[in-house]
Amino acid sequence: MSEPNRPSRLISIDIMKGIGIIGMLFSHAFFKGVWFSEGNAAVVVGEHAPWVIPFALPLIIVGTWPGFFILMTGILNSYLTAKRLEKGRTIRQAVSPMYVNAVLFLLIHVFMVTVLHDYRPDLHHPGQGSAGLFGNLVTGNGLKISSGQWYIHTMLSMLAFAEIYFALSMTYFFRKDKWKNRQSLTKILLIQAVLVLVLSAVISGPSYNLVTRLVEVNTLPANVAIFILQSLSASQLDLFPLAAYGSIGMIVGLFLFHDRERKDLDSLRGFLNRTGTVALLTGVLLIVIRVLTAGTGPVDAIFIYEPYPVHLAVFNMGLILFVLSFAMKRFEYAPLERLQRICDRTLFIRAAGMLTLTLYVLEFPVRFVLSYAAHGLFGESSVPFPESFLTFQFDSFMLNPGAIALFMVVIMSLWLLLIALLIRTGFVGSFEWIFVRIANRFRPLDKSEKAHMSRILYPLNLS
Repeated sequence: MSEPNRPSRLISIDIMKGIGIIGMLFSHAFFKGVWFSEGNAAVVVGEHAPWVIPFALPLIIVGTWPGFFILMTGILNSYLTAKRLEKGRTIRQAVSPMYVNAVLFLLIHVFMVTVLHDYRPDLHHPGQGSAGLFGNLVTGNGLKISSGQWYIHTMLSMLAFAEIYFALSMTYFFRKDKWKNRQSLTKILLIQAVLVLVLSAVISGPSYNLVTRLVEVNTLPANVAIFILQSLSASQLDLFPLAAYGSIGMIVGLFLFHDRERKDLDSLRGFLNRTGTVALLTGVLLIVIRVLTAGTGPVDAIFIYEPYPVHLAVFNMGLILFVLSFAMKRFEYAPLERLQRICDRTLFIRAAGMLTLTLYVLEFPVRFVLSYAAHGLFGESSVPFPESFLTFQFDSFMLNPGAIALFMVVIMSLWLLLIALLIRTGFVGSFEWIFVRIANRFRPLDKSEKAHMSRILYPLNLS
């Protein structure tokens, strides 16, 4: 018999998203705030600061945050689409919210890169910087938008393409009551995930090379092509290979939909553990092959890359699926009495999971300002920041454990303070709050429950 008080919202997904966004905020501050990029951090670790290794290695290995979020998005989209179809919606009506999300993600992406974006190298002009209004204002370049901002891609642009990927996949695979056959769809979506990874291995290199040639053209059509290629397969935030995470996520969403009484944990965990094992072993094999054939040291062979390599995508997928398996057992399938305690104890981390869009968008300006201040206060480079960023000049801040620890404490405290403030205000003014109110105007049939974020933060009341 169904447990009537069990929340319809997937508690485990909010917890996982909260852990993921906190991890992203920490890793971006640690790598990009201190050393300007993960690649520069690898140079420092290898040559100057071995003490960084215990902190950096776990973040590098597990830190596939874009793939993690596509996995979570795939779970939610599959679960919600099946619920809409069960209500009698047509397949077109069921997937239409994903197209709305794609448009809104692109609009927020444009706002972010033109207004809030930090300072970074300009692809078209080596040695020069590119920034949005905020980044140029902070660095004294006036209130302007650098031309290079118009073709920059972000995780939001990649998620926009991912929403289209989900909508098209479900339109084809879920039609004519096929969504009811979980076993058949599991096989189909697993094949889709493998095909995505194989296709990625084939096209990522040529796509990246094409982008490097298009950069020299510097025309509007070329810049549009650069933006699309980088969002799809020519950068570190690629839909390919990360769409494979989404295909696995769609399978998990179907498991959760077909087991809403939460009685068959073994089937879900069996799938996650088997798939995770295969992905992990395949990833290790691909990493070994990469190290043996790269002609460089093992650290450079594994972690210095552009675009995002399949060997890390597969390896990280295996790790994340094991983490997800644990989360499903610990949170999603917990008895109601324990679930009440879990909800109470994880309120803050779930709030962070519900604020991933806000935290991601604001991460750029907050990190940039604090990094700017830290390098100015503790760095002693002959080249001033941000010029030192463009040419990657070492300064004393990068090798100062005490200063780095202070920087990390300050920036993470600010994020915790912001989350606490938004909880107290009922999330009013957050990007999610704005996003849902706009999106619901285009969803006459199935409005998002996130219109009442405070209500879903406290999903149980068993007293």
